[in-house]
Amino acid sequence: MNGGKEKMTAAIEVKNLTKTFKNMEGKTFKVLDNISLKVEKEEFVSVLGPSGCGKSTLLNTISGLEPFDSGVILVNGKPVGSNGNEARIGYVFQNPRLLNWMTVEKNITYALSGTDIPKEQWKGIAQDVIKIVGLRGVENSYPLQLSGGMQQRVSIARALAIKPDIILMDEPFSHLDEITAEKLREELLDMWQKTKVSILFVTHDMSEAVFLSDKIYMMSAKPTTIFMEYRVKMKRPRNKLDGSLLKIEKKLMEKFQKKCAFSAEGIAV
Repeated sequence: MNGGKEKMTAAIEVKNLTKTFKNMEGKTFKVLDNISLKVEKEEFVSVLGPSGCGKSTLLNTISGLEPFDSGVILVNGKPVGSNGNEARIGYVFQNPRLLNWMTVEKNITYALSGTDIPKEQWKGIAQDVIKIVGLRGVENSYPLQLSGGMQQRVSIARALAIKPDIILMDEPFSHLDEITAEKLREELLDMWQKTKVSILFVTHDMSEAVFLSDKIYMMSAKPTTIFMEYRVKMKRPRNKLDGSLLKIEKKLMEKFQKKCAFSAEGIAV
């Protein structure tokens, strides 16, 4: 024994990831180019990049929903999708993707049907996560009876219900009004601190990334690379209007704008 602390395995580690697609003409084009990043246990990490750069594609490869061309993706130290990798991955999409014919509670317990969690525990788990996201009293409501913000809370509760090792979040507040989004960001941080789950959060909103994150990876336009890693060293809880936070946001935005120029049509070039 060396007497030193054992290095903790990262929740997510992506090494030299490359991903290509074929267009309608059959021509291959590169979306992700040699991407490397790391999310430590209990860490909140954001990936920030221009619209259409491949942020959602990155999450889909990490979750195992899409194959990739080359590189390595490790979840809890084991290749994603490999035999023996029992890591549970929660996924919160841009839109809630709820089943409108099921109640809030049924939407949550339905997610548990794909796990090895005993069925007799499902109701208790659903009630626990409903409490965490602040939805007590609407367990028997249907999604179309809820506001957009409440629907997204159900989506977060569903991701928490499977007792995930990590949660992937794909611009979950981008379709909400700013007042609702701001409230949900604060609630998300409260939930994260209570559950200690590792989060990889995708956004194109610099203010959101700086407010939420321990660490930010900044992505270029296609073919997408990570051109900067930045650790936000401000203590929590944070005030979005804090001058020091705004200074970080301004500095990062200047670097982002220099790297990601835009054409007259508003497309990153």
